[in-house]
Amino acid sequence: MKKFAVFLLCFFCSAPAAFALGSSLAPPRDPESFAFLYLGDIQIVESAEADYAAWEALARNALSRNPDLAFALQGGDIVESGIDAAQWEAFFAAADRALGDLPFFPTNGNHESNFLSGKPELYLELFELPGNGPAGFLEEFYSFDYGSVHVLVLNSWIFSGEQNLTEDALAVLDAWIAADLASASARWKIAVTHVPIYAVHSDTAADKARERWAPIFEKYGLDLCFVGHQHVYSRLKPLTDGAEDIVDGVTYIMGNSGRKFYDSADETLAARTVYNTANYQIVRVDGGALTVQSFDAAGAELDFAALTPRGERTLTRGAFVADFLPDARLLGYGGGEMGLDDAITNEQAATFLWRKAGSPATDGGEAAVPWARPAWAWAAARGLFANANPKDIVSRAQAARILLLSEVEE
Repeated sequence: MKKFAVFLLCFFCSAPAAFALGSSLAPPRDPESFAFLYLGDIQIVESAEADYAAWEALARNALSRNPDLAFALQGGDIVESGIDAAQWEAFFAAADRALGDLPFFPTNGNHESNFLSGKPELYLELFELPGNGPAGFLEEFYSFDYGSVHVLVLNSWIFSGEQNLTEDALAVLDAWIAADLASASARWKIAVTHVPIYAVHSDTAADKARERWAPIFEKYGLDLCFVGHQHVYSRLKPLTDGAEDIVDGVTYIMGNSGRKFYDSADETLAARTVYNTANYQIVRVDGGALTVQSFDAAGAELDFAALTPRGERTLTRGAFVADFLPDARLLGYGGGEMGLDDAITNEQAATFLWRKAGSPATDGGEAAVPWARPAWAWAAARGLFANANPKDIVSRAQAARILLLSEVEE
């Protein structure tokens, strides 16, 4: 397995410095039971020495209280100035002492991206991260699996305009995110993005991120999104299309592990907000349950949330059409009954896709009801419902994969 390490290059000598953080991400002993750490913005408000010492103490506390942590995620703004080698050196020294060989997966924030290119150039040189992102954005966008969790890391600072991306380039990134989430087979799907999808302070980059990415997250079953940037602790209510949805909403959590604080925030969508407090998040996975506990630097609990996997929830006929096939023909049961709130079956989903393809002729099929047989035969020939029972209920994760397969087939 590739070594997911982060290391510091020496800017003052010809050989690499001996600072190292991270190690190979070994598979979990139990893929359904493990824990990991999230650390929000760090930055510098007083001095590198003082602020990284405080952050080091917080990180040490997190590991000492949770020695079973498998890896750490970090939400960007690691330094105050991404072009300042001394700040990077100070961070890596503190992180090496605090985290040791714990695998460390960051995203970049606006404070890493202060280069004329708009790229986080030094960040990209210093970190060795999974290289499975879209062309031209390797290590700015990446994903990995750990046990029953799929982690997706995104460079949301592209919405600042500093990279001068065209609409076509943004659409390519959207498509990569959608395909990554749709093809992920892990029970849990978690994203990390520096700029919040739902901002607690007015932010044009966040507005653009929400417009483009929130529908993708909702459609393809994202469970949890960690964010930063706005320097409060904020856990939002589960959201769909900007409204509370306790049944099928995405949970967003803003962390802040440094000492830069905002003393106000829009709490309209918030379930819990904490001001002027450095914090870290411990995520524990236990089969079909996932919990997120937030603590201050001394280890006092600030917040707690429990989630169930969105991808395993069944879809209604109405949600399937609205989320996956908005242009589909939705025919009712007769007598004016549309059954929008009924769970959708495999053969019903196949029929929607078959109609979208123009209702091509087939030799029949083995669906449970006559009207679905040509659609089921057509879908089976394309491997869309391999070894599936026509009457079984479709989950959101299954619908995402089926749609991805059907689009590839086209």
